[in-house]
Amino acid sequence: TAQWQDFLRSVTFTVYDPMSISSAGVQGGTEVFWYADEDLWNANMIYNGTTGHFYSYVSKYNNGTGKTVDWYQARSQASSMYCAPLDTYGYLAHITTADEQALIEDLLEDSFGYIGAYRYNDQSTEWYWIDGPASETSTPFFKDGQLQWGFAKWAPGKPNGTNQAVHYSDSAGGWENVERAHECDGFVVEWGDETHNSLRPTNHSVSDSDRIGTQVSYQGKVEINATVLDGSKLYDKTELMPVITVNSDTISNPAQYVQATITCATPSAAYPQRTIAASASSGSGVINAGTYTVKLSLTQAGINAGYYLTGDLDGTLIVKKRPVNLYSHDNNKVYDKTSDATINNIKFEGLTATSGVVSGDTVTLSTTTATGYYTNGSVGVVDRGSYSIRRTSPLSLSSNPYSNYYIGNEDYTGSITARPLTVHSRYLDDPNNARNIKAYDATTAATIGDILIDNIVDGDAVWVDKKTYAGTYATANAGETLDENGHTLPDRFLKLKENTITRTDPISLVNDPSGNYYIAQEIYSGAIYRASLTAQVGSSRTMYGQPVDYGEAGKPWHDTVPYKANTAATEGCWLKLDGLKGADTLTADYGKSNFSILGAPDLIVDETTPVGMYKLTYTGLTEANYPVLSNYIVAVLDGTQEVYAREIRLTVEDSDRYVEDESLPETHVTFDLLADDGETYAALGSNADVLYKDMPLKNGDTVQSVVLVKEKGSESTVSLADSTGSKLVAEIEENGTKKTQYTNDSIPLVSDWFMGCPAKYLDLEHDQSIYPCDWCEQYHGFELGTDHWKVTGYAVAVNQDASQNSTLTVATVENPLGEQVQNYSLRYVAGSITVHPELRFQLKATVPLYVCMYGYAGDGEVVEPTNYGITNYSNGKIQITDIDVSNNGWSIVDKPQSELKRGELSMKLDDTQLVMGHNTPRTPWIIDPGRDADGNESGTVLPLPLLCNMAGGNVNDRQEAFLTRVTYTIAEYGITIPGETDVEIGDVIDGQPTTPVIGQK
Repeated sequence: TAQWQDFLRSVTFTVYDPMSISSAGVQGGTEVFWYADEDLWNANMIYNGTTGHFYSYVSKYNNGTGKTVDWYQARSQASSMYCAPLDTYGYLAHITTADEQALIEDLLEDSFGYIGAYRYNDQSTEWYWIDGPASETSTPFFKDGQLQWGFAKWAPGKPNGTNQAVHYSDSAGGWENVERAHECDGFVVEWGDETHNSLRPTNHSVSDSDRIGTQVSYQGKVEINATVLDGSKLYDKTELMPVITVNSDTISNPAQYVQATITCATPSAAYPQRTIAASASSGSGVINAGTYTVKLSLTQAGINAGYYLTGDLDGTLIVKKRPVNLYSHDNNKVYDKTSDATINNIKFEGLTATSGVVSGDTVTLSTTTATGYYTNGSVGVVDRGSYSIRRTSPLSLSSNPYSNYYIGNEDYTGSITARPLTVHSRYLDDPNNARNIKAYDATTAATIGDILIDNIVDGDAVWVDKKTYAGTYATANAGETLDENGHTLPDRFLKLKENTITRTDPISLVNDPSGNYYIAQEIYSGAIYRASLTAQVGSSRTMYGQPVDYGEAGKPWHDTVPYKANTAATEGCWLKLDGLKGADTLTADYGKSNFSILGAPDLIVDETTPVGMYKLTYTGLTEANYPVLSNYIVAVLDGTQEVYAREIRLTVEDSDRYVEDESLPETHVTFDLLADDGETYAALGSNADVLYKDMPLKNGDTVQSVVLVKEKGSESTVSLADSTGSKLVAEIEENGTKKTQYTNDSIPLVSDWFMGCPAKYLDLEHDQSIYPCDWCEQYHGFELGTDHWKVTGYAVAVNQDASQNSTLTVATVENPLGEQVQNYSLRYVAGSITVHPELRFQLKATVPLYVCMYGYAGDGEVVEPTNYGITNYSNGKIQITDIDVSNNGWSIVDKPQSELKRGELSMKLDDTQLVMGHNTPRTPWIIDPGRDADGNESGTVLPLPLLCNMAGGNVNDRQEAFLTRVTYTIAEYGITIPGETDVEIGDVIDGQPTTPVIGQK
């Protein structure tokens, strides 16, 4: 202060305006006002003469930390920045004029900085200036995209989205709305009128009408030196007196000539200017908060005496606003995924030396409820925990007419508590989809599934740790009602009795790392529907005439011991219960339930029961008869006692006949009756030797009484007639195939055989071997030529085509169900008629009985018989196959003619040298067939090519030689085959050459 006084005292003024100060009515000279303050200069504050406000840019470069700030930090720091020289707190800058915008742009110098524009709801279109003067914060300055008052400089395309805070960006060309968590270089703080009403330039001038502007000459002076000290205090409802010292070297009691004029530049102090004696100890009236100027001057008496007043004549008295500290605790809320807080029941802290409402004053708040956000000291928080709360909504003091108080420290706390969840899975949470139901199983065990959770905040993924949990039903009994017929109701699972479930498995929450939720309530229920109980009635399947296996009971019977779960019924029992649960049992009682045949309730099926499908049921399995069934739906699976027709098998007997036979075949049929084992047959006999009436069936039936002939083209039937033989009905041709319809002992037959049909060879294309035929050998009485190719038969069967011949059927009877049934069925087995071909080879030839060679006393010349030969009348070629020379005559030797000795004979047949004993021709000696193409015998004679050489001379006393006998075998040459076949026959069969037959007879 002393330095400023010395500086100001050295200032001189030159008035260039020609006006006369005296004539202008300004007495004592004109006042010159100065404002000078080092603290403000050092705080980087600048002054706006238009608004009278001060501004400062607090950035990461000058805030002492080097860190960026988010909106929460910027607002908190701005509102806590106290300017001691100005006695006021700041707020984020309000930009309401273009001048302010230009000033702030100069402050920022291309940096980013938060300003005080804000919207309280992220969906709102209203933008406010927060904190600061109420005149600027009470109404939105920008709404629905339109400026409402003041000034705005939004960057292109802004504001947009849901961001609530605003910073100025030179690069963006204006204001941008950003997230509150956005990190910015700094912020602009503003101090204005309504936060400190004494903010005015300080008057450091002196009024002196004699010195400034009056041009009065100075003859000398008598000085009174006075000093008024600056003073300040916190408002306490008491008077602040200026401290004034007055002294003079020449005047006694100089204070009587000095007075103090007190003015107040703070309108809210409502202080009227007053003047008091410099020596006064009271009466200043300086009580209310404000900045007061104390100006010392001479009293009129001092002026009149010509005294000159020097010293520190101006002083400032400051009554500081008294802070009222606010608090509100236990501002708890349930977790909702936001940091939003509601501050309730805001109160004043008690009176202390430095804060609080002075006794006797009445100060209230504009509201005791405010909004804010939970914070951990730096940023907003959303998770469960205890936090401080920062207020964001406007809050001011009421009943504070002199503005003696301001809101000081605000201590708000509260907790975000875990959000209560209701976990439930109730039977009909979804009316169309039953939950937690099961079939009755005699236990209370339950499975809880399809779990729902109420009260989860949108976007959170908290859930329970498992899909299903074990539990117990309140009761194990089924809660299902049946209709009057004992049937289930439509939509049965939606009409059960609800059954409370108690969870037994542990349960916990997942995806909730901060513990923002807890399970407050669990509600589980389900239902138990009836289990299925199957009553399986036994079945039987028997042939007509076969006894039913009832055991000793002689009829269907249920178990005599209680039916139990997982326990098989007694072997042979006709009622099996499947599905009893747990310890449930059912003891069947014939007085309550029994077996019966549907449609014939008194019938007991046995071996005399006619053919039919008899439904066997079991009645009386009801809840009324057996209370245990209240937990079951009984499904009686009826059994079937089937009596099926017993099979009579008619087998057409195979027969053989010679191709040249001209009579009808005597085709007989064998009758067999199927045995009870269903596999074997009992022989009844053949109509060849047994009468129909003597073929017994079941229950007094016979073949004659059961098997009937149904006349062709008629529905009438007649019994079979015995011993009527074979009778031709018709010879027909179907699709190029001839058939013969005939009967044998009134049994209708049909065959592919027809009169004059040839033998039918079997697979001649692949098998052309010749096989012996016993039937042909027996029929002809000899073996030669009876062998032939394999033959197959012509099919013959009992006729079943009613349009061609009569057919067979069985008698019809009425069964206990009123049905017309046949107790027997006919099964036909076809036979065959095998036609055997003519003799393949017929040997006929004439030969000498033998040849005798008598020795004579010759000279050994060759003697060649000329009348010895064989004549062939056969239908094929013949040959000599074996030659036997007796050893009881000449000595037959193999020697050249010149070497023969007396008594030796050399014989050669064709090229075969004969020796004693058996000789085989070296090459076949073949005689061609002796018949012409018409079969006429012409005979083919072939002289025997026998060459004999013998030595001359007698060999005994009687001059005679022994007889030499030569015998040989005439046989078929190769294989004689029919001349015409459908298959090309090879040149060799079974290693033998083939010879086509000539003139077959």
